[in-house]
Amino acid sequence: MAAKIAPGEGNIQPMTPELRESFRNARYEVRLPAEAVDLAVDRRCEPLGEWLRANGYSCAALMTAHNPAGMQRCDALNTASQAMLEARLVQGGYTLIQATAFDPSGGWPPEPSLFIPGIAQADAITLASEFGQLAILWSAADAIPRLVETDQAR
Repeated sequence: MAAKIAPGEGNIQPMTPELRESFRNARYEVRLPAEAVDLAVDRRCEPLGEWLRANGYSCAALMTAHNPAGMQRCDALNTASQAMLEARLVQGGYTLIQATAFDPSGGWPPEPSLFIPGIAQADAITLASEFGQLAILWSAADAIPRLVETDQAR
């Protein structure tokens, strides 16, 4: 994936084909209250759909504040950014469910993420962009997670 950079170094670059493919191939684990479910881009996840319906949600997003622009940062910066993202979402009244993004090849470290039921796609994109993220996972009620690029990716 991307090269490791020191805190504060580097410019945000547009989404590369390699990064896009990494996002598409990643495994996203969401720890729902009753069970953990694995999400994959463009693949229906029936347990997700059932959970969304049972809890009155019509959509959800998965995002992180770790490693903006697909460039690895130190743990301290990632942890601080993730705490700021969580605080913003809590202030917005959203329910937060812990999640993790995994690189199945093992070439990228697992990224703590947040699953946010009920957040509108536009709001999720705006927030992810503010945290330098290139993409989010977003699903409508059909429970098919889609990779959605942010303004940072263009």
